[in-house]
Amino acid sequence: RRCSYVWNAHVPEAVKGGLDPVVIAAIGRGESPVFEDDTLRLAYDYVDILLSTHHVPKALHDEAVVAFGEAGIVELVGLVGYYGMVAMAVNAFALPMQPNAVAIFGHPDDA
Repeated sequence: RRCSYVWNAHVPEAVKGGLDPVVIAAIGRGESPVFEDDTLRLAYDYVDILLSTHHVPKALHDEAVVAFGEAGIVELVGLVGYYGMVAMAVNAFALPMQPNAVAIFGHPDDA
């Protein structure tokens, strides 16, 4: 969840994909962003609570299934797990930061 390398690799893609830079900045600061799009808000809330508590309340899960379908939720949870694993590997092996990258969450070499 907090890997500067992965963050720096994906912020430009998020911008290209149309995510509001204000939302990106809020997430980078660890704040809950304000979404104009309810679907984005729902995806964010689902992932945020899953990462924070390792559980998703039934009402939130049911709302997400209506919005994204069961297969969409399976894909969302799979992506969260995959990128969590990638971030842990990058942090564990202290992958060097990209040139001109910002260590927004710190870097293992800083310890």
